[in-house]
Amino acid sequence: MDEHGILRGVFDLEDIEHLSLQEREGHTVGELMKRDVHAIHIDETLDNALEQLTSDRLHWAPVIEVERLSLEPTPVGMLSVADIVNLYRTTATKDVRRMQGMVDGTVMLETTVEPTMPLANRLLRDAKIPADCLVVSIQREGEQLFPRGRTVIKPGDTLTVLMSPQGETYWNTYLSKSTDQNQSDTSLQEETTLEKAL
Repeated sequence: MDEHGILRGVFDLEDIEHLSLQEREGHTVGELMKRDVHAIHIDETLDNALEQLTSDRLHWAPVIEVERLSLEPTPVGMLSVADIVNLYRTTATKDVRRMQGMVDGTVMLETTVEPTMPLANRLLRDAKIPADCLVVSIQREGEQLFPRGRTVIKPGDTLTVLMSPQGETYWNTYLSKSTDQNQSDTSLQEETTLEKAL
């Protein structure tokens, strides 16, 4: 925020972790923050907020209100996809694992990771999850984790995934691949890329 409390950008933990210790000492937040901020207005409904976040593949966004006199966005908090999903989960019937219609055309599935699944023991960013699917929360041994690219998905984790209706088919196909098959597909892609380069 600037000296007037106006939102000017966003900078989070992942932005810092991408930098070396020397780079952290040589730069300021203002230099490296994202200036094109997706913010949610305080009066927005949760359904609309969730749709905005998932459409832009964001896990969180600042919440703003607009001062009538200045017409500038003032941050008043933050909202994450996990916050909204937790609310849906606590208000839904406990034994329902598939909730559809919370946002028009959006499906939420919960999946327990098996050792043979292609995302088991992999970083979330390297798991090659289908584009229409977004992991919004991870439950591990009674603890809820905020999913980040560097998060390692472990067997036994319960993933909450938001997706489009067609994404559900992609997700099921993706999960049906074994780890060996997924590694074989990756090796084949690498070989093809190498052949093209030669």
